[in-house]
Amino acid sequence: MDKYIYIAIFCISLIVITIYTKRHNTNNKVRIACIGDSITYGSRLKFRMWNCYPNILNGILHPDFVVCNFGVSGACAIANSDKPYTKEKTYKKSLKYQPDFVLLMLGTNDSKTQNWDLKRFKSDYMAIIKKYKNLDSKPKIYLMPPIPGFESLWNIQCSVIENQLLPIVYEIAGEMDLDIIDSNSPFIDRANLTSDNIHPNNAGAKLLAKIVSKKFI
Repeated sequence: MDKYIYIAIFCISLIVITIYTKRHNTNNKVRIACIGDSITYGSRLKFRMWNCYPNILNGILHPDFVVCNFGVSGACAIANSDKPYTKEKTYKKSLKYQPDFVLLMLGTNDSKTQNWDLKRFKSDYMAIIKKYKNLDSKPKIYLMPPIPGFESLWNIQCSVIENQLLPIVYEIAGEMDLDIIDSNSPFIDRANLTSDNIHPNNAGAKLLAKIVSKKFI
């Protein structure tokens, strides 16, 4: 009896691996790169790899799409911040990925008291956009404003996100002729969609994925 159980487990595992491999084989797929900080990475989520918004998005979209998570916890757009995204290996991997679409959501960590500088944020954020724009794959870029903060933790300034970051992201989108995915307003007054008043919980990650998916369905 044990023999048949082991055979059954082996067969099921083989099927799961085959499906996963087909789904994540990027040849001839439309590549979506999710660029961001811990909100993109999926910090504070249970079973982060499965429940981060990029992976949920990957499951929602047609199999012709493949979504890759290039989020880095603590990452900032500002080049002289305490953790610039452009200094991370993940950033270099995202460029090498040659995406067809880029979803860019940075700013939460830039708002920290030790990092915030409006002029620098704008110039460095635009420099990141230009880097992706100049890739051989010529990706379409969507800007995603940070979700609201409901408590000023880890030096994150919620008022800066609301009153300075949001307007400047929209301003940049206008200047660079880019589309916005509104990842902010659906979270307003909905702290219940966060795990710690900063990071989305599982329900929040599902909402983010649903919002983004509307651009591709």
